[in-house]
Amino acid sequence: MKNILLLLFILILNAKEIYSQDYSNENGLTEYEKGMQFYNDGIYEEAFNWHSMSANKGNPDAMFQIGVQFFNGQGVDQNYNEAANWFRKAANLNNGKAMFNLGYMYQNGFGFDQNYTEALSWYSKAADQGIINAMNNIGVMYRRGWGVGKDDAEGFKWYYKAAMKGNSNAMNSIGYMYNHGLGIKQDFDQALKWYNKAIALEDPDAMNNLGLMFSKGEGMAQDFNIAFEWFLSAANKGHAEAMYNLGLLYAGGLEDEPNYVGAIKWYEKAAERGIPNAMYNLGVIYYNGQGIDKDEDLAKKWIKKAAAKDHPLAKKALAEISSD
Repeated sequence: MKNILLLLFILILNAKEIYSQDYSNENGLTEYEKGMQFYNDGIYEEAFNWHSMSANKGNPDAMFQIGVQFFNGQGVDQNYNEAANWFRKAANLNNGKAMFNLGYMYQNGFGFDQNYTEALSWYSKAADQGIINAMNNIGVMYRRGWGVGKDDAEGFKWYYKAAMKGNSNAMNSIGYMYNHGLGIKQDFDQALKWYNKAIALEDPDAMNNLGLMFSKGEGMAQDFNIAFEWFLSAANKGHAEAMYNLGLLYAGGLEDEPNYVGAIKWYEKAAERGIPNAMYNLGVIYYNGQGIDKDEDLAKKWIKKAAAKDHPLAKKALAEISSD
């Protein structure tokens, strides 16, 4: 048995030496490394050529990178089917990142019909390869009941695995679950702890969620000023819901009296990013002329946009406005 094991070990070492020789070039870089140099410099056609040479010799990392370029349309025409083809080739050679990307494509319906069961299967394979984002996404699948029975406790378990490896999205999700008692006993102190862990990694969702805790007085004294600061921090990172929450604070009288100019500013930012409540609230302000001149055209525009997103109050308001 020892002789057999030794022989296998020697064969593996020899294979590694051959692999290295296959990919070396005159500059001391592998073809894959040369491709990555061009890719990082934004010279995508050259990157594709070098990665193709490497992939044709069996390099799964190069196969993965070709998939990325097809997915993004970098140096080649965007082609989700080709992307999936190359990701699958790489995944069959145990490339965890390719497994994750196949899961993402199945989850979101890129290149083939949306299939949560397949997405979960590929995320699970990627998680087995140590891909942290896959662990987080499995948590999402269990929380939402996508491709599996909804199970908050199981979702929490996967979030925890990802969080312990430094994933800020998972940390925020753990905070949210403690905050609302989902899959685990409600605990505002633990929620605060996990939100702060995520915030230390600049996570805007956690900033927004901590702002909500202060605005509602959950586990702490209600403080709209501190809430405002956290919403602003998240909004400055492009967080649309935080922008909407800033609009609510301005409209609600953060400065003793409603500030509709401030509310409009933040509602518009949130509305432009697709938040239906912000669209509806803008419409109401313009229709009533709150702090500004009444403008029924703008009111109808924003209420119509909110109604198109199935906002129930906007649908009702639109019917009333249209019948006037």
